Amino acid sequence: MALYAKHKSKRPPMDEMVKVMRLAGYPETLIERSIKWNEKMDERSDDIQKELNLLFAKWPAASKAAPKVRKVVPKKIKAVKKKM
Repeated sequence: MALYAKHKSKRPPMDEMVKVMRLAGYPETLIERSIKWNEKMDERSDDIQKELNLLFAKWPAASKAAPKVRKVVPKKIKAVKKKM
């Protein structure tokens, strides 16, 4: 947890993550899979960002906040007593 707290807005560097995984007792096969996955994600990050940009270019409202809808309150009708 301290490693992720240190790098709040980004993923921690892979070499630091590997050190922490080894200290925590993770098996080497899991560490190797994690390294391969991170390398694959680093390679694809530009392509993924391009796809996201295309998606939000088609539907820009998805990235904007929804407008607030005001409720229209009808006026109250007052009863009037007529004198006869």
